[in-house]
Amino acid sequence: MLDVRSQRYGPPLPTGPHTADFTYTDGATTVPAGQSGTADIPGTYADHDFTIGPNEGDARVDIKITWADPTFDWDLYLYRDDNGTLVLVKNSGSFNAETGVAAESLTVPDPKPGDYVIRVVNSSAVGTFNASVKFTQRTETIPSLLRNSAYVAFCGTCDALNARPFDNGIATNVGGATEGAPLSTDGWHRASARGLPKRFITSIVSDTDNPKTVYVTLAGYSRRWMQVGAMGELPDVAKGNVFKSTDAGESFTNISGNLPDGQAESVLVYKGKLIVGTDTGVYISRDLSGQRWELLGTGLPNVPVFSMAFKPKMSSTEPDTLYVGTHGRSIYTYQFPAGR
Repeated sequence: MLDVRSQRYGPPLPTGPHTADFTYTDGATTVPAGQSGTADIPGTYADHDFTIGPNEGDARVDIKITWADPTFDWDLYLYRDDNGTLVLVKNSGSFNAETGVAAESLTVPDPKPGDYVIRVVNSSAVGTFNASVKFTQRTETIPSLLRNSAYVAFCGTCDALNARPFDNGIATNVGGATEGAPLSTDGWHRASARGLPKRFITSIVSDTDNPKTVYVTLAGYSRRWMQVGAMGELPDVAKGNVFKSTDAGESFTNISGNLPDGQAESVLVYKGKLIVGTDTGVYISRDLSGQRWELLGTGLPNVPVFSMAFKPKMSSTEPDTLYVGTHGRSIYTYQFPAGR
């Protein structure tokens, strides 16, 4: 393993106020659909729309329907309107059916903002049903749909002195057949990494807002200090030392741009920009596309930069500080000016 980065991602959810509770009665004009389980036969269901606003703080929504005669049957569905297409969120028959009583209910934690449709299907009933929709207030800011995204850079045959050809690769739990989850093997697979040269991967980091976007730096070697081709294997002549993928490592693009042609050792994402440590110093990009870079700060010795990290901030007024670890020439700091 060469480098591993794991981080949680997802924007914070708002804390309120919660969406207003409501009740309603419906179903009188519907006809029984039978026990087919079909929820879209016209005339067999009653729809009721509601909206969750972008700033409303709902920790969960509880929907319950009741009716007078327990020998009748109504089925409860909740849909979310996705650009005109109704996408099923949950239904009581699959998740929380209350058999033997005249009621069905469902609960959805942390419902997303948007337009929703409550659909109640007349399976075998006459008359009406009563619906109650209650929203629970979120009392603290919690991450939305938090997941753990992880990328692991590795080399297939790291010791070119004893085995070859050299190979590198990236394993990740992002973009797989199943969604990655903490402390789980779900979603883990080897990314294709098309376009990434077969050289030593020195660092890897994903974007905090979009885990499918990942940045990689490369050395000029197979084994850490051995130039590719030194042991007779086919040299990798691909140019570039900083690469970007927007599809969870399936394909990469060279974003080295105007960087000096020296190996890169470390990369960080910072406020819509990239910072990269190289054999010729520390550079910062104009944006996340790379390509255009400028030297960051002054006073750093002419020495390879092997690692970088941000100082944890103790208060919101504390300036951002970057720690830079060099090869044999100590550790340096750079304090970002306000507004940068």
